[in-house]
Amino acid sequence: MHGLAARTCGLITLARAYPAPDRSRIIGLFEQAAATPFSFCYAASVRLDDDRHQPVFCMAGSTELQEGSGLSLTGIFLFPRVTLEEFRTSGPHSLFA
Repeated sequence: MHGLAARTCGLITLARAYPAPDRSRIIGLFEQAAATPFSFCYAASVRLDDDRHQPVFCMAGSTELQEGSGLSLTGIFLFPRVTLEEFRTSGPHSLFA
């Protein structure tokens, strides 16, 4: 699903599917959110088997559970039904088809 081989998907599995420059930036966001309450968002892409690219959008944040007891990371990932190549060819209206 979404260009990923495994049926289960964690944050690291997903991050490994990003291109190297995006991967290091995004893992840095995850690390910062694991260390201190922090909100973030990003857009990246995952390369599909047929050499097309699936866009991925994420909005997330971490909050302190109780003082000194750790953090909770919550967020949402959006996978539009259009590849980057289709978007470039068809334009923005293809996101809403």
